[in-house]
Amino acid sequence: RISLEQGALGQNEASLANLEEAGRFALTQPDPLFRLLVMKDISISYFYMNRLEKSVEILRQGLQISEGDASTPVMRSNLLRQQAFFLRRLNRLQEAEDHCRAAWALILETAPESLMAAWISFNRGSILSERGYPAPAEENFRRALAIRERLCPGQAEVAECLDSLGYVLRAQGRLEEAESFHRRALSMWDKLKPERLQAANTLNNLGILVRERGRPDEAETLHRRALEILARAAPGSLTEADCRISLGLICLDRGQWEEAEGYFRQALTIQGKEAPGSLPMSASLNNLGVVE
Repeated sequence: RISLEQGALGQNEASLANLEEAGRFALTQPDPLFRLLVMKDISISYFYMNRLEKSVEILRQGLQISEGDASTPVMRSNLLRQQAFFLRRLNRLQEAEDHCRAAWALILETAPESLMAAWISFNRGSILSERGYPAPAEENFRRALAIRERLCPGQAEVAECLDSLGYVLRAQGRLEEAESFHRRALSMWDKLKPERLQAANTLNNLGILVRERGRPDEAETLHRRALEILARAAPGSLTEADCRISLGLICLDRGQWEEAEGYFRQALTIQGKEAPGSLPMSASLNNLGVVE
């Protein structure tokens, strides 16, 4: 436990050595539940050290331990959900979805109306959305929303579901319905924590949507509100890049070529640091090609 805690405190070689020592010790212990819980904690520590591949490797060992009598179905479903989260962050989306599906099969038998079930549904919806399947993503987000509205009404988890539903409804061309969900989410963020990153995400999503609905002035206001939050909460994030791209497109629609180029270049600088070689970066390069 001391090695685990010391390893989690830093991001240097000594921290890594402590985590490795904790893992080796855990695997020598006869109690499988103890081994399982320590491996889970180690995987989370590696995640916070931005070593996702190691998180996946360690949690895979934990999942192997959980196949025996060391865990309950709820505990194993939680491990599968956590592994799906790590895999999603690594963009290994098919593997992530497979883990979510296995987690759902377990929770469906034991606690289908629990917050854990909502987390699994939400994660699977996010993965399906990223893979380009908005209709099944919508089904999962609606299931998560129904549970969360009943068990934790008015909380951030509900707002996240509302915003995600707006996103996948927009992807299906159901713009009016999508806007209502984004606005419900924004109303909740305004009451909860209007300065948090998720509020900026919702403002950005709503801005993109209202521009598509022919209201560029309103879209600009929403994106600028998002940038104000991001300047404090997450400067240089990919959400900021998205906002700047959207503002560039609004300028492009107005024939403001120089302003549009400035926004596209700002977005490209962020993407070059945070997501080099990604599809959004390719889109930014294409946008620059239009204005040049």
